[in-house]
Amino acid sequence: MSYHTTTSSAVLSPGVAQQVVGPNSNRYELTLQVTGANPVTFGFGSAPSAPGKGLTLAGASAAGGQGGARVWAQNARQQPEDYYAIKNKGDAVPRQSIWALSAAASTVVVIESLP
Repeated sequence: MSYHTTTSSAVLSPGVAQQVVGPNSNRYELTLQVTGANPVTFGFGSAPSAPGKGLTLAGASAAGGQGGARVWAQNARQQPEDYYAIKNKGDAVPRQSIWALSAAASTVVVIESLP
């Protein structure tokens, strides 16, 4: 099967949760990156209730740099028996909408691989 990659970014206002991508049941891979200088909390399916109340990734050392990142991917090939994921299952890729919240202004990048 052939896949394509979409990349989107969002500039977050201080203390305001923002939906950065909608739900998608066809995601094969998902990457969340913080490229702003301040930490960001991500929520799945709904906005995080407060900074730190969800998946929180560190800010970049300088705006536009690489801060915290998280990758989810389904395995396309068989992995060795001692691979960290269940063989042929991979890491569950979130299908819900993705929300982001930062106590101070920050920037995030979302990369999705889709069929």
